[in-house]
Amino acid sequence: MGCHMVVRLQSIVSRLVAPQDEVVLTCGSFYGGDAHNVIPDFVKFKINVRTYNEKVRARVLKAIKDIIYAEASAAGIPKEPTIERTHKYPLTSNDPELTEQLRSLFIDHFGESHVERMEKLAGSEDFPNLALPHNAPYMIWFWGATAVERYDKAVEEGTVDSLPQIHSAGFVPAPGELLRSVFELCLWRHYHT
Repeated sequence: MGCHMVVRLQSIVSRLVAPQDEVVLTCGSFYGGDAHNVIPDFVKFKINVRTYNEKVRARVLKAIKDIIYAEASAAGIPKEPTIERTHKYPLTSNDPELTEQLRSLFIDHFGESHVERMEKLAGSEDFPNLALPHNAPYMIWFWGATAVERYDKAVEEGTVDSLPQIHSAGFVPAPGELLRSVFELCLWRHYHT
């Protein structure tokens, strides 16, 4: 039954959401029992939903609930499923004015060749939770954290997209270079305002 739920949940993206609405629905954890020869009396799975629009998000969350309850009912499960919301990541939408200010600052300090605009990301980010309660503008940015030699080699080989990124088991940041860049920028900003 749990497997059927996960398969049906995957159909939300393909059948209930318009392609331009860009939804990611991931089942990142699935657990049910400890023995190979006993059908467990429970299944626990964790899913992550990422959207770019709050209305679409509400529709997806409702579909998740509907599918879980319907699959449990169709399987004749006497106990009602429990859905526990453990994390909520709001839509991250950078403030355009602040973004341009910081972009100029970064270009002034690091040089234009070291500052890139990023495409939309379908990440799970709690960063806006710091600013939204205070109605404060915010901008999230990403620092390069790969060792310069490793990055340069990947550029040369055309394999930059395959470098391990944050939340990957293969991600190994170069902390000295990363921290040096952050401190440089903070000091530069302090003495140039």
